[in-house]
Amino acid sequence: MLSNSSILLLGENSLEGLKIALESVEFEVTQIEQKVCSCEVVDIHSFDTIVILADLPDQGVLTFIERLKSEQPHLPIILIAAQHNSRMAIEATKRGVYDFFLKPIEVSELIDLIRKAVDTKRMMSNRVELGNQEAHQDAIIGTSRSMLQVYKSIGRVAAKPIDVLIQGETGTGKELAARATFQFSNRSNQSFIAVNCGAIPETLLESELFGHEKGAFTGATERRIGRFEQAHEGTLFLDEIGELSMATQSKLLRVLQDRQIQLLGSNKVISTDTRIIFATNRNLEEEVRQ
Repeated sequence: MLSNSSILLLGENSLEGLKIALESVEFEVTQIEQKVCSCEVVDIHSFDTIVILADLPDQGVLTFIERLKSEQPHLPIILIAAQHNSRMAIEATKRGVYDFFLKPIEVSELIDLIRKAVDTKRMMSNRVELGNQEAHQDAIIGTSRSMLQVYKSIGRVAAKPIDVLIQGETGTGKELAARATFQFSNRSNQSFIAVNCGAIPETLLESELFGHEKGAFTGATERRIGRFEQAHEGTLFLDEIGELSMATQSKLLRVLQDRQIQLLGSNKVISTDTRIIFATNRNLEEEVRQ
């Protein structure tokens, strides 16, 4: 999350505690207590997220949300509705709000959600680099609800110390999602290594991933550092993971469990601090059942 992110709170005095809590974690907070539909003087373009406390009749809030989204389609809006008014929260979600809470709210959960909303807006406003490709090819684009869910999913996992599996049909942008996950992670200043597992012959793939010692096999004239070592402290993207043989899968499982690799032709075990992002166009659950 960017420091000094700017949040607009629209609602009554009951949000005062939230304002204090947000400021304590270094958000810049503007609070307006008057009815939200009369906030014409507010420049919404200067905010990263808007939190609305719904103290107006349903249609007034929905109309206001529609106007905000028409002016700023990428602006995350979080709605806090009365406990009995879930219908309005659902209707507001259909109109593009980022998420909603029903009273009473848990402030810590709401702060976490606001952080994710800020990160999502940042992701939607920045381009994703793809090596040396041309500028018009290097961005995730789209403002549909489905794409918003993609952005939210990336925002939820990007900064967490976990491996990620991206599933989708060929051509749907799995590598773009992987690079965005990397870009917004805590490892973004380290290396991003991409390997297409389906494009490398099985006989060479193990050496490609784990490396080999000199003399490990015919033609191994020198020690070779594998992709896991190259991506140490960075991110390794394994595309088409469903193409791996069972033998290579078992060796990869050891890496996932122990975070250790073993070069071909060596008994030495090397620890690796590598985040792995997988991608596949296969239905892995169905293949496991088969």
